[in-house]
Amino acid sequence: NEPALWQLDDTYEGFDWIDLHDADNSVVSFLRKSRDGDIVAFVVNATPVVRYNYRLGVPKSGFYRELINTDAETYCGSNIGNLGGIQTEDVPWMGREYSILIHLPPLATLAFKPER
Repeated sequence: NEPALWQLDDTYEGFDWIDLHDADNSVVSFLRKSRDGDIVAFVVNATPVVRYNYRLGVPKSGFYRELINTDAETYCGSNIGNLGGIQTEDVPWMGREYSILIHLPPLATLAFKPER
């Protein structure tokens, strides 16, 4: 249902690292892209430690809806999340013009999509 997850699956244009060097926190983040420029930002926490106020660089300003939270109560998780989404801040981060300040649950993957 989300073109950014499959449309450019077979080409480098459909993927872009946000940060793959945060070894201190064991966190990786990346973008998936569609042909029409839609994006979904993924962030993965590979530790059992909650990362409160984790700053993630994003390319577009606006409200980012939390599409996926593998720590949600629905999946028997601890339900730590971002209340459905988060507004960007004009704080450049990780080579991106904007950023969002998120709560990153333990051993979880989050996905965010900017609303149009």
